[in-house]
Amino acid sequence: MSSHFRNFLNLTCAEKQLFFEALWWQYYTRLLLVFIPFRRIIKLYPSPKLYAPCSMPHALCLDRIKAATAQANLLAFWKNRCLVQSLAARRMLSRRGIPSTLHFGMVQNPEGQPTAHAWLTVADFEVVNKGEVQVELHTAR
Repeated sequence: MSSHFRNFLNLTCAEKQLFFEALWWQYYTRLLLVFIPFRRIIKLYPSPKLYAPCSMPHALCLDRIKAATAQANLLAFWKNRCLVQSLAARRMLSRRGIPSTLHFGMVQNPEGQPTAHAWLTVADFEVVNKGEVQVELHTAR
């Protein structure tokens, strides 16, 4: 049995539900990015203005959403993983009433070429990792 499958079997029922939710939103977001211009897509992923309590403690909720989106991202076969992962996590947070900030920046790839990168934060917590971003270009609240 593969280690990924074994790890999946060891997840709790709630963690499996979050995994499938993250997987759904990542595939849904990717399909939208293929067929709809980005300027319209960003309007479909708003962040709530006020915090509404999550069903679990706030920090635990963020940790679980971060883990679920990272695990679901392992099944991604497309190029712009960070953008899809950030938008999917933003949708998951928005459904729970947790405001987030979507960041866009530039990073150099191993060949030295600039590459776009997206990451998501809630306050100081990185839901999707920033990584080695040299320049932050835009922030969407």
